[in-house]
Amino acid sequence: MDISEIKGAYDCIVSLGSSCEPLAHLRRKGLRTFSSPLDRVVSLSLMDVNRLLSRRFAGYIELENMMPVKGNAVFVENERVMPVKSYFMKDFYYNVISVHDFPVLDGRSVCDPGSERGRRAGKRGQ
Repeated sequence: MDISEIKGAYDCIVSLGSSCEPLAHLRRKGLRTFSSPLDRVVSLSLMDVNRLLSRRFAGYIELENMMPVKGNAVFVENERVMPVKSYFMKDFYYNVISVHDFPVLDGRSVCDPGSERGRRAGKRGQ
């Protein structure tokens, strides 16, 4: 793709969630006018993001599709990176990881891996 093919005026610029970095860049450039569902997630597959968009987010981040995965969270506020303890929760249906939306509260587990829901979600992630 050549830059001349996409150069022009746009009504809206939206982060599609490859990481939190697009959100920070949009904010820094004054282009972020609203929050979107993919601002603070990790999505490594454009095909899965396209599927999510074409289905208009049906079933997105539904608890039965989610399981905690390992990861270290950081949060960027006004261009400052601050460590935040939070669970990384993967939506196995759309293959995205929510990074900042499930805080660790008093050391309580976000879900019991031995529960039926935990076993179902774990099987989907294999």
